[in-house]
Amino acid sequence: MCCAFPLVKAIVVSWNVF
Repeated sequence: MCCAFPLVKAIVVSWNVF
């Protein structure tokens, strides 16, 4: 799960860029 946290954050940032 500790690996999923940063992954989700990266996805959110990607959506913010779009």
